[in-house]
Amino acid sequence: MPFSEFLDILRPILKLYDNCDYESAAILARKELGLATEKSLKILLQSFVHYFEGHSRWESSYDYGTARSFLKKTQEVIEESLDFCSEIEKQGMMCLSSLSGVLGAAINLENALISVDANAMTSIAKELSNIATEGLGTIKHLEMADDNLPSWFQSQLVAWELYGRGVAAYSEAMASLRTDKFEKIYSNSEDIIKRCMEGILEQDDEDSYSELSSYLEFLRYHYKITKQNSDYLVLKGNRLTWLFNFWGESELLNSVYNSLISDSSQFEEQMKRHGISIDTIDEDSLSDLFETVLGEERMKNLVISLKPLVLNFRGEELQLRMSVRIYRYGVATIQLEADIEELSVSDLRVCLSFCGPHSAEFDIEWEDRSYTRLSTIAEEIVAALDLTFESMGTKIPLRFVPHLNWYGYVLIQRGLWSRGESGDRLLNLEEASKFLDYKGLLLGQMEARAALDDWIMREPIGIRNLAPIRSHTTDLLVSTENHGVLSFPDDPRWIVLQYQETIETSVRLRCLISTFIEIAGEILDTFIEETSDLSRDLETMELEVAEKRISETRRQLLPVIHFDTAAHMNIELIRGTLTSNYRDHAALMRALIDDLNVDRMVNYLERRLGILSHHQTLFSDIASGVVERRAKERERRETEMENRRTKSMEFVEIFISILAIGEVISILFGAIRNLEIEFAPAIEPITYFVAMAIVFLFIMHVRRTNRVLPDSDSI
Repeated sequence: MPFSEFLDILRPILKLYDNCDYESAAILARKELGLATEKSLKILLQSFVHYFEGHSRWESSYDYGTARSFLKKTQEVIEESLDFCSEIEKQGMMCLSSLSGVLGAAINLENALISVDANAMTSIAKELSNIATEGLGTIKHLEMADDNLPSWFQSQLVAWELYGRGVAAYSEAMASLRTDKFEKIYSNSEDIIKRCMEGILEQDDEDSYSELSSYLEFLRYHYKITKQNSDYLVLKGNRLTWLFNFWGESELLNSVYNSLISDSSQFEEQMKRHGISIDTIDEDSLSDLFETVLGEERMKNLVISLKPLVLNFRGEELQLRMSVRIYRYGVATIQLEADIEELSVSDLRVCLSFCGPHSAEFDIEWEDRSYTRLSTIAEEIVAALDLTFESMGTKIPLRFVPHLNWYGYVLIQRGLWSRGESGDRLLNLEEASKFLDYKGLLLGQMEARAALDDWIMREPIGIRNLAPIRSHTTDLLVSTENHGVLSFPDDPRWIVLQYQETIETSVRLRCLISTFIEIAGEILDTFIEETSDLSRDLETMELEVAEKRISETRRQLLPVIHFDTAAHMNIELIRGTLTSNYRDHAALMRALIDDLNVDRMVNYLERRLGILSHHQTLFSDIASGVVERRAKERERRETEMENRRTKSMEFVEIFISILAIGEVISILFGAIRNLEIEFAPAIEPITYFVAMAIVFLFIMHVRRTNRVLPDSDSI
């Protein structure tokens, strides 16, 4: 089969791919691979399978590593198979290799977009365009037709080449923003992007066209706002903190806590075996703001200091201090901190997203190992703690949900400044709030990115400054579910520390509730199914089997009851934090709890606990039904036994009565003989048997009458 005719087999697959159904394309390609007999076709299909799988993984997640591994397999299959292909087939394979390379560059391009690195985007976009151009050079040697595989390759590569060129023009202009070159580069970039969009439209690539269209709109908007005012905000003296919170049963965590206070040598040794070095272990305590609710003991926390890590941020190495903090009320925290002297609002937003599930990849070094995301390190630490605690004799079911229980905040210690042609100028909060990029301090983290700094076209809705609740109108404290910004230019350090404690404690309480919501969901899934099955099966189930099932379910219910109690205790803990001895602090906690959505989460948990309670009641009703069945069965058996005993007693009574009559008759005939009265010998036995018959019939008549007539007491 000529290479150009492979499209007859691939057409349904490529149609799915062109419609952005990458997963279905991979499934169909794998199916055709199992049916193919021609060697070169099998090689091409195998390469396409990996290519489609890589594209599918990239489009459906931020799992860039897995997506790249699929594309790497595509390249490996092609390279290993070139010797088996004809010259034309080799050139076709090289076209697919170019597509794979382009897709790899596109993944890196998205990563640069998320990290808001315009310079990296420019170089990657140019690389993408060059790879596509090389692929187009290979296609020149293939036979072209309106409807064959080479023409499909050509359409794909042309669209990618134009896309790369357009993105390079966009990111180059954005990289020159707020420089003398920007206006000139902007004009040129706008023309290039428009021409690329026209070419992409001819290739019928709506996705690439819409992306370039979005970039162009944002580029024009940035041009407009910089023309109006080129000054922008700079944050100085920044201390950034990232938190990963996880849950462990409080009694067990306290057991480990006490053990580490007395002797930590085994813990340190076991953690070292898992590749984690412990620097120090110290005890710390919250301020007395929380003493009313937590009590003196639960205010304490154990600080386990780890080796710092190094994260490469746009060519600069940031050192992040790291520790694990264990709190006595059932939460532990992996805490990272770094100091960065100057940040723009855009830079800050990227930094605060380091611990988020939609963070960009960065080069990270820790404990002589390489990583790309902080969440991966956090998961490793939690897993190591889990194994270490178990080896120390305390099995704690640690629960860590990294995509939910993360938080990043910044403490701006040297103020908000404006930067522009006239240099830097320190601003008060009112002045800073008039800058367009100020909204970036208020807006929460976003998952989707339409363009570089696309948050500039969003508006903060319902986000408020909480600082005046306990401090001054010149201060700033904002919090969303996953980010916070603090600036207290006119407060002493000890007050600022209290604010940090308050926001960190609120975030940990959110972890408590989110974890219990998750556990409640798991319990409901299993318990509802169990009670439903039990309710259905009891109708036909043997009583002994039913009792066994009830006993098993009752044993399984004990942890559920324990969970229900623990959940309500933690709900009370959260509500108790709102009743601090310090009224201003209680008001601040209430506001933070609200902005973190904790109160709504508590309501949701209470609804789940209500459903759980309903099914516990349902189970109790089911169990009561089984008990009632057992009672009725016992009553039936006792009645049967009583009837048997009654019948036996009747027989004994009859027998005794007959014997008594026989004895009377014997005495009577003995007296007659003593009087020497003669009678026939047969008369005595006949009299005996007749008397017995009369007594028997009389007793049976009396028994039957007693069964039929009701008792006088019941009338």
